Amino acid sequence: MRGGGEGPLLFLLIGLLVAFFLVRLSTRLMRARVRWWFGEVRPRGLHIHHMVFGAVAMMVVGVIQFAFDPSGKWPYVLALAFGAGIALVLDEFALLLHLEDVYWSEEGRTSIDAVVLAATLTGILVLRIAPAGLPGGLGALPSTARWVMTVVAALNVVPVIISLLKGKLWMGVIGIFVPGVALIGMVRLAKPRSPWARSRYAHDPAKMRAARIRAARWTQLRHRLWDIIGGAPTRVAPPREAPVREQADWSE
Repeated sequence: MRGGGEGPLLFLLIGLLVAFFLVRLSTRLMRARVRWWFGEVRPRGLHIHHMVFGAVAMMVVGVIQFAFDPSGKWPYVLALAFGAGIALVLDEFALLLHLEDVYWSEEGRTSIDAVVLAATLTGILVLRIAPAGLPGGLGALPSTARWVMTVVAALNVVPVIISLLKGKLWMGVIGIFVPGVALIGMVRLAKPRSPWARSRYAHDPAKMRAARIRAARWTQLRHRLWDIIGGAPTRVAPPREAPVREQADWSE
């Protein structure tokens, strides 16, 4: 892409965020059955999910980019459209994962996870934060500084891996780019369903109990934030049990 690295990437991030905001606004208005807002796209009764439009947008942008390698303002326009396509696809990531429409269910929160993670990583790249703190111009540094940065990068691998094994996805991924963040995930309790907890806490009920309590607390906080961003899932009432009729006791 001839438009430079960070310029089009910034437009991609803008397209992602704006499209995600607009599509969530649209779905929430449709969910509320607002009269003046248009409904779902249903040609001949077939519901077309918005991730289809996102996939088509990314395909068209990719073909144009590789076929013509445009310059001038076009890389920014294409990046904006590509970011919008990413938002439309990731907003229904949970549907792709579960192969069923779980948009407004508890499982649908996975889509918010995907969008926030994608936006965070793109933002890190826009800010030009190199993995493990390695600057882009590493070759221009003195040899001693290069060795120091290389050692920092090597030592950072261990906390990143442990954070991921403990189920600390955010700290592990961000720790790749920001040394020190993964250290927090490495020393904290693992999530109860993580590989680390299953292997290390299996014979330590106290740690497993503490991990479950902490995970429940953070999950509740994250769900509240995600509900503000994307809307709360539909609460399904448990099925009511049919009243049991009293039968006459003929034993007496």
